[in-house]
Amino acid sequence: MSYRKRYRLKKSIRRKRTIPMSRAHETGVVLLFCLLLPYVAATLSGQAGSGAGGLSQDKLFILAQGENGTERIPLTTFLTGALAASIDAGMEDETLKAQAVILRTAVWEARGRRTDQSVDYVEAKELSQEYYSVYELKKNWQEEFDDRYDRLKRIVEETDGVVMTYRGIPIRAPYFYASAGRTRNGEEVYAEGKYPYLVSVDSGQDRFCAEYGSAVLYPESLFYEKAAALFAAAKEAETEHSQVQSLEELHITRDSAGYASTVTLGETAVSGEAFRAAFGLPSSFFTLEQTREGIRITTEGIGHGLGFSQYGANEMAKKGKRYDDLLKYYYHEIEIEKF
Repeated sequence: MSYRKRYRLKKSIRRKRTIPMSRAHETGVVLLFCLLLPYVAATLSGQAGSGAGGLSQDKLFILAQGENGTERIPLTTFLTGALAASIDAGMEDETLKAQAVILRTAVWEARGRRTDQSVDYVEAKELSQEYYSVYELKKNWQEEFDDRYDRLKRIVEETDGVVMTYRGIPIRAPYFYASAGRTRNGEEVYAEGKYPYLVSVDSGQDRFCAEYGSAVLYPESLFYEKAAALFAAAKEAETEHSQVQSLEELHITRDSAGYASTVTLGETAVSGEAFRAAFGLPSSFFTLEQTREGIRITTEGIGHGLGFSQYGANEMAKKGKRYDDLLKYYYHEIEIEKF
């Protein structure tokens, strides 16, 4: 079963030796997003930082640790490599442009949180975004490198300087591959803060995604073992209360979009995203079912479901919507500005 890696959140830029070139390269997103949603603020948090601070676009760099020490990566180079790492390059141009704006917005949002606005770089660890170097892309794309790279670079350049803001401040803009039919409401996902631009919207076209639904069957012993380890870790101690013996002991609380917000055992609760990560699920929109063969976990959607749906946006782009239309649909009452 292939899941989506794209939503993966990292604490620094991660350089990969191989780059899968199909939708299957989403495998295991869940394990990190990336996404432990409530716990990883970098890409998923929705709060705004401060503004651009007057530094011109062509003089901003990304500071990253590479094999040869610290590297200063030009913003256009970084965005092209991050675009290759974060979305299926076969999608529509307008979808790719929207993704490029999301990535650029993340850079300016991170910079806006700095006290010293004269600094001409953003550290990779502040972005939590995968990035592929030119060397890696040449190695993996081989004879197709020139065409693919030129296309992504063109996409970045055609959106040069464009960012999303809310009340003049760059937003943090989460993205994922396909929802379970609706995106999630930011204020239901996060315990603190307000996220006025992360409002649940219909994304019913996501249900037509080829990998929209999936199911996995766990032997009872393995399921309960994993569940016990998850709740024990949440309590930071192995106790009798972390042991799970039946599905009736687990209580799932869902948000308005149907995603699991929390899973509770006794007095211990873990987030739906933590449960998703523990069981390697493609989405936290899941149901649990006891069968003769074991515990069946059925999921819908791919990714955390908060913010921009790449699949849904791509379906809209096929019908003639521009990248700014896509962004304004998935992020509520934002402005598209040029920094």
